[in-house]
Amino acid sequence: AVVSTQSTGMSAKQTNSNTEPDREEIIKMLKFYFSNANYSKDKFLREECEKPISETDSNPRGIAINTLLIFNKLKQLNANKEILLELIKSEESLKKIIQIRTEGENTCLLKKDMENYKEY
Repeated sequence: AVVSTQSTGMSAKQTNSNTEPDREEIIKMLKFYFSNANYSKDKFLREECEKPISETDSNPRGIAINTLLIFNKLKQLNANKEILLELIKSEESLKKIIQIRTEGENTCLLKKDMENYKEY
């Protein structure tokens, strides 16, 4: 039997938890989030990325991967920590712009060349 989207009350764009993550769209979203154009305007992302690692280490920590996973677009694409890390490690376009920083249980993503966004 064919179920129309109208009878279920779900839009065609809604996903369910059994849907495979859309890797190509996740790559596009990560490129967008960490692009100079977005980074210059996205105060939340920038502040999260630029927080110091600790009181004694002023280097930028990066955004916690679990924080990034609550972004609506990534949730809709069924992204998870394993997929994000796999894509960042394997996709040349992402390796150029995103650095992975792991401290114990915490995994954070950091924009490479953080100073370049200021040109925007």
